This record gives sequence, structure tokens and C-alpha cells, in this order.
Amino acid sequence: MGNTGATGPASPGILGGSIGGSILFDLGGFNMSVNQQTTPTPLIQAGALSHFTVHFAAPVSTNTVLTVQKNGTNTEVACTVPKGANTCSDATHTAVFVASDTVLVHASYSGLNSATNPSWIATYP
Repeated sequence: MGNTGATGPASPGILGGSIGGSILFDLGGFNMSVNQQTTPTPLIQAGALSHFTVHFAAPVSTNTVLTVQKNGTNTEVACTVPKGANTCSDATHTAVFVASDTVLVHASYSGLNSATNPSWIATYP
């Protein structure tokens, strides 16, 4: 993330995060930040998050909606991993952040979900 050189143009970077282990919650969801935490992560640079993709190591056992949150509020950047699949992406929407805004990916679903090792990646800034 940053410049290609002292006089070169800015180039897009990659931002991503994950949480490890299996997802075996009764109802609701879980959170993924950029540092394997479940708390929002502050961004140090302004930019637009785009090309959001989520991947699970094993297929989800129920439809799972993943939404990028900015400062605790859902953005339009989201995708749904259908039951039996392990990935989804949103290449249509973007979320604009300023320095010190926080980012968090929230997953929600109904019932049990036996998906494992979720991770996400996006282009930023």
C-alpha cells in the first residue's frame, strides 16, 4: 500500500484479515478484523475499500452473509456464501474510509454453521 517509488504514482494495496478455528455458534454470527481479533481495526490511511472477497477453508453449512462495517455501521460492501459453498465476493460496491475510521467484517447466519477458518481480502486504498 503506498507509492511505487519516490516519484511514482500511488498503487492500490491489499487489505485482509481472518479468524482461525471452526465456527460452531448456535445463532447470530462472528466478526473478522485485520489482526485476527474480533474488534474493529483503525485504518491509518484514507481510501476506498473494494473488490471484497471472503473464503472459508470448508463449505458453510448455512447461508452466511458477510458485511464490511465502517465505524460499527454496515456498508454496502457485502456478499453471501451459499450453503455448501466456501467463497463469495462483491466487486460492485466500495466503502470510503478516512484515516482513523475502523473496519470490521461481520458474518451473520441462522442455525449452526460448521464453516472453518474464514478469511477476507479487499483492495485498499
